[in-house]
This record gives sequence, C-alpha cells and structure tokens, in this order.
Amino acid sequence: MNRARTFTSLLIILLTVASCGLIAQTDTTAPAPAEIDTPIAKWGWKQIEEGISYTITHTEKKDVLIVKIDPDLYKFSIYENRNPVNAKTIEQIHKSTGALLSFNGGFFTEDFIPTGLLISEGKELRSLSKADLLNGVLAIKHDGTINFFYYVNNGKFPISITPENYVFAIQNGPALINEKGENLLTTDTEKLSSRTAIGLDKDNNIILIILKQSLFNPDNAISLYQFSEMIRTAGIFKELGVHSVLNLDGGSSTGLMLDEKYFPEMEKVQNVITVKSA
Repeated sequence: MNRARTFTSLLIILLTVASCGLIAQTDTTAPAPAEIDTPIAKWGWKQIEEGISYTITHTEKKDVLIVKIDPDLYKFSIYENRNPVNAKTIEQIHKSTGALLSFNGGFFTEDFIPTGLLISEGKELRSLSKADLLNGVLAIKHDGTINFFYYVNNGKFPISITPENYVFAIQNGPALINEKGENLLTTDTEKLSSRTAIGLDKDNNIILIILKQSLFNPDNAISLYQFSEMIRTAGIFKELGVHSVLNLDGGSSTGLMLDEKYFPEMEKVQNVITVKSA
C-alpha cells in the first residue's frame, strides 16, 4: 500500500513538472527578447588580452561573433594545410602555433590550392589572381599600416601587392563594404549560408565578423547581400564604424578558436589565419 502511494505521489509530481514545462514553452504572454541596439559599452566585450576582445551578439535575429584586434600588438599569419588527407583542424592549428585567435581564410580548390594572393610573414604563398570574384585584398605593411584594396566592374588592383611592401595579405571576395561604409553589393542571390568577413573600424582595429550556422542553430545563416547590409546598418557595427570589409571563405569552412572556445568548421580548410602577439 505504501509503495502504491509513493508511486502515485511521484506520478503527480512528474505530471505537474511536465505541465509546467509545456506551459513555459507555449506561453505567448512572455515578452520576446529585445533586439540588441545599445551603446558599445553595453555590448558585453570580453578581453582576452590587451588589444584583443570579442563579443557574441544577437543582431538582425542572427547570432554574430565579433572580434576586435589591435594590429599594433598582434601579428597575422597564414597556416596552410598542404594535403587534405592529413589536414589539421583549426583547433589543432590554433594549439600547435600558440595563437590567441585562429579562423578560416580564403577560398581554395578541391585540390587544396588557394585561389587568391596569400602573403604571410613577408613571404608570398600564392600569387595574385585576376579572377573577378576575388576583387578584394586586405594587406598589412611592414610598419603596421593596413590597406584595403578592391575593384569593381572587371577592374584591377591599383598597385602591386608584394612581400617587399607587405608582411601579410589575403585576397578573396567579394569586397563587401568600402572605406566610406557603403555596401558594394547591388544584388541579392538569397543563398543562405554561414559567413566570415574581415575589415577595419574607425580606430583602425581589425574586425573579424563571423555568423556561423550549426546543427544546433541551423537558422543562423544569411545571404551575402544581407550580411553586407547588416554590417552597414546594425547598431554595433555603426558604433564601431566598421568599413573596408572583405568577405572570406564561408559556408562549411566557417570556423574559429579563441579564448579556449572552439567553433568547429564542418570541412577541412586549406588556409587558416592565426593571430599571435607581435
């Protein structure tokens, strides 16, 4: 008899908990989360070390990770996976190089050959491409000066970009935002995917922007035009004064590691950008 009462009591408790959970999930009277549009001091930046910090925001109904790096304190390098069979993950590259930040770089072919210019630590790893899609280059001079080059309408780069002048450079495309903060894209393919971009802010920090889709967050995808528009108009990017933005390889290549957090790529990546103390 006591066992029956105990079982009945437990059943009532379980049903009560379950019903409460169901109510909590279906309650439409609960206030919806507010869109984030607050001053930069309230964006929740976390500093990894002096001159490098990040935040994860909910912007335009998407989860976006933004990293801010002072180029005077940190150096950018490129790690290449030469063979797809034994290619290292971004996590493995991050840990083996002692980087503070590592993320996917530029496009590459099925044969694991990078498609655009790559300069790392003053050495040219891949020469400049004339492909119209690859119409942007972010480059860092030996004195730390950062340049963003791009062309439109089947043009060409205004100057030669060589290791003699630049210690780091990556070519990819399309160029998304110009130096005035204007969207360089005019059409929307409406193809949704993960996105990665790199640019500058008003204080000349390098800004990394990643919007990553995952099995647990499949709706966290956006078209390239919408991504560019978000960077142009959303509150946090306007506060930062983001400009000169270059699209990097996205989709299943999107991945990064920083602050012991690993957001894994979904396929092997040929070239990975690492950020270490200068």
